[in-house]
Amino acid sequence: MTGCGKAVLAGRKSQFELDCEGLVFASGYTFAKVMADNPDLARRFAERLLDIKIGTLEFFEVETSIPAVLRKSVRMDAVLAGTGEVVEIEMQTVRCDDFERRLRYYQAMIDTRALGKGQLYKDLPELYMLSICQYDHFGSGLALYRFELKCEDDPTANFNNGVHVVIANTSASMTDVPPEVRSLLKYVKTNEPVEGDDLTMELADATRQAYADEGWVGSIMTTEMLLRVKESEAIERGLKKGIEQGIEQGIAQGIEQGEQRIEKLVNALLGASRIDDLQRQVKDEAFRESLYEEFGL
Repeated sequence: MTGCGKAVLAGRKSQFELDCEGLVFASGYTFAKVMADNPDLARRFAERLLDIKIGTLEFFEVETSIPAVLRKSVRMDAVLAGTGEVVEIEMQTVRCDDFERRLRYYQAMIDTRALGKGQLYKDLPELYMLSICQYDHFGSGLALYRFELKCEDDPTANFNNGVHVVIANTSASMTDVPPEVRSLLKYVKTNEPVEGDDLTMELADATRQAYADEGWVGSIMTTEMLLRVKESEAIERGLKKGIEQGIEQGIAQGIEQGEQRIEKLVNALLGASRIDDLQRQVKDEAFRESLYEEFGL
């Protein structure tokens, strides 16, 4: 593999190949890489959408620092140096029905990690959870949805648990947000940097650099290829079993038990950037079964 878009995969182009051609910043793979490789851009990205001033971000490596229970999607966790605050950034490209409960799960896991043994509850840091959606999850047409815990019976009652949730919607008209937020969300949506906006220009440069990283592109291409192979194997196993049990029953069970299960596992591993685990499970059936158990599949 010699670079972005030059790997030859059988059949139709993968989503990553299409993202390569379009230099798509909001691609799950690319967003995580750009954020991890450019901490200052990640800080400025979060500052603009959260409307806060934060310090330098210290990123945790997914494979080494985030426990397995946290590996549920492509996201980038960051700790604000010297402040004890935590910012969780996630790019949400596909509509998710359990979106709110997934954020609840992330919060619980982040808090568990943040509060060390012997520490008091008051030591829990401020937590900012930032999700950038390519669709309007709530359907109200807002560009930014900001959530704080409120009392339904007395809106003046202050319940300050330190959790701040911001959901950005790139599909909005964006008339309700400042120009700098509008330009950033426009870039996320279109991949076209806004003239005069340094942040979007630098993000575009960082995105080009990511796709120019032949080693990284090659690893993603390999992953995509493995995904296709596993999908084909799952379908073949399912259909073979279906012949033995009856065509109608076999198609239903084969697709459900074969293709869908392995697809969910592969997507979960891709989402967590666990490339080594994805490659290992191809040949190690026992390890694959342990992954099924880990991800609840």
